[in-house]
Amino acid sequence: MDKKYRVSELIEQGVLVIGDGYRAKNSELAQKGIPFARAGNVNNGEFLFDRADYFPLENLHKVGEKVSQVGDVVFTSKGTVGRFAYVTERVPKFVYSPQLCFWRSKNQDVLQSRFLYYWMQGKEFLQQMNAVKGQTDMADYVSLSDQRKMYITVPSVKKQEAISFILGSLDDKIELNRRMNETLEQMAMALYKYWFVDFGPFSDIDENGLPIGWRWGTLEEIGYTYKDQVDPTELDYQLPYIGLEHMPKGSISLEEWEYSDKVSSNKFLFDKGDILFGKLRPYFKKVGVAPVNGVCSTDILVIRPKSDVFFGLLFAQVIQDEFIDYCSNTSNGTKMPRCDWNQMAKFKLPIPSDSVLIDFNKKIKSFVEQVISNIHENRMLIEIRDFLLPRLLSGEIEVREAEEQVEEVLANA
Repeated sequence: MDKKYRVSELIEQGVLVIGDGYRAKNSELAQKGIPFARAGNVNNGEFLFDRADYFPLENLHKVGEKVSQVGDVVFTSKGTVGRFAYVTERVPKFVYSPQLCFWRSKNQDVLQSRFLYYWMQGKEFLQQMNAVKGQTDMADYVSLSDQRKMYITVPSVKKQEAISFILGSLDDKIELNRRMNETLEQMAMALYKYWFVDFGPFSDIDENGLPIGWRWGTLEEIGYTYKDQVDPTELDYQLPYIGLEHMPKGSISLEEWEYSDKVSSNKFLFDKGDILFGKLRPYFKKVGVAPVNGVCSTDILVIRPKSDVFFGLLFAQVIQDEFIDYCSNTSNGTKMPRCDWNQMAKFKLPIPSDSVLIDFNKKIKSFVEQVISNIHENRMLIEIRDFLLPRLLSGEIEVREAEEQVEEVLANA
């Protein structure tokens, strides 16, 4: 039977711990150690620690319990309020910053950690969060005091486990697809390095330092920018819209987009399979493959191969760290550096013989096609999860009915 508790009751009973982050001075952070997690490191249920600051291991005694533990539910409580993530065994240990709060179950026989993660994304928590987050003239903030005053409805452990299993099965498949896309990106980068940097499969090297039949060229020989603009307000239909905010750092998998009714002013058109390259602060490495036809911010370059056979070489080149560094070093502006196609086009790269080009293109395109397939599958799984979550928590959908639906979906995924 469901039971409603005041959160402070569960804390007093030793069932739950709620904490916020460590207020680190800049001088306490370093280049090595464990990540110092801020709100920007939490997005779409994931922890993104690329370019994070680090907290030295030798100083961990200063932070007490403000170090992540498996099973923690993470909640962004300052500024960008309302992002959530769950600490699994795969997440590296990190130190919480003051922008984050954690809810930590200390008694799984009363409150299951993963159920807690889903409950915090449900109506009961969100209504309480929204009621208090804007109480000051400053940025949105949900204090620990406010969180302790909240109420939580706790069903039986059996029901908690069932809800967690159903929604967790979908999240696990989403995570698997994301990891697969990371692997595919790494494979594309590694294959490029093996063929075009180390020349691993090719033994005959000429006086130019290239395999026989190859030559040095520039990026503009194999690619160009597509700059067809449209004003979304003049369209009588909606198109997917991708802005820089939708592009993850260091990932070719573009899983997020809105629609063009949300934006105004001219945007660039792009087609499914185009390469989208964030030209603002290129060191963030916002580069991916378009999974749909749509429009994008003019801070994004739409890059296309001059011939289909050049796609693999063009795509594999622009996701290389060496190329990202080149774009960063040739950018204009100090505070908001932007790279420019005219400079990017001058980047030198080896252009192979036709047979090698065809073979490499085939391999890279197969990677990209799988990435796009995984993106669309994930969006479908997310839609199902977001449909089921509030209905399972409210009892609108029976657990068994939801189990059957998810089993069928995953069987066909």
